[in-house]
Amino acid sequence: MSIVASQTSFDCSDVGNVSVTLTVTDDGGNVSTCDATVTVVDNINPSITCPTNVSVNTNSGCTATGVALGTPITADNCTDVSVTNNAPVAFPIGTTVVTWTVTDNSGNTATCLQNVTVADASAPVIAACSSNISLNAGAACTAVATWSAPTVSDNCSGATITRTAGPASGTAFTIGTTTITYTATDGAGKYRHLLLHGDRGGCDRACRGRVPKQHQPQYRCCLHGSGYLVRSHRNGQLLRCHDQPNGRSCFRKRLPLGC
Repeated sequence: MSIVASQTSFDCSDVGNVSVTLTVTDDGGNVSTCDATVTVVDNINPSITCPTNVSVNTNSGCTATGVALGTPITADNCTDVSVTNNAPVAFPIGTTVVTWTVTDNSGNTATCLQNVTVADASAPVIAACSSNISLNAGAACTAVATWSAPTVSDNCSGATITRTAGPASGTAFTIGTTTITYTATDGAGKYRHLLLHGDRGGCDRACRGRVPKQHQPQYRCCLHGSGYLVRSHRNGQLLRCHDQPNGRSCFRKRLPLGC
């Protein structure tokens, strides 16, 4: 007697219910058949490997849009899978964890995680800044200087501006040059210096720094002879600036640090 099944091996194309005919034959050649239902189940999860982590700067207001996340690598014992992720349209500042999910036709899933880190690389902008002030001293060898504090704007909210060096407006200043420094800082720690000189103006634009807060200020300025000596804290280079009617003129000088 022999028993023969119409199908004995199954693959991904057979997932679901498959009708199989069983045929039995005895030694006298008599035959009998019956039908059986075989249920084929795919219970093997697919696999997924996420793209590498991404770091970008803000490009729209205080968010990053149009971020290229890359493409994950997927595999499955059956060929057809779908891939989705939960990435937002606009990423906020900081780190957002994106979950990638691969799903096969049987509903088996696998996930992986990708970090998208957004930094605010835009320094705040100082505006409405007072011009440099020149005054004649009075009988007490002082002069009262007044000015309006500058304003600040930024791509993100929360930027502030404070006077970080020098006396306040309305103070009686002694003879000589006094530098008033205003510093604008945004929520990401980026900042910009603005230097207001009491009686010299041609070099103040060269003294504006724009670097991350964790670093030293990019420039330090002080009066030196007929101009300003500017030191770069990053590379030690010195610039000698002279006032010019149409702005500033700077050239490199090998001078000792005088400030």
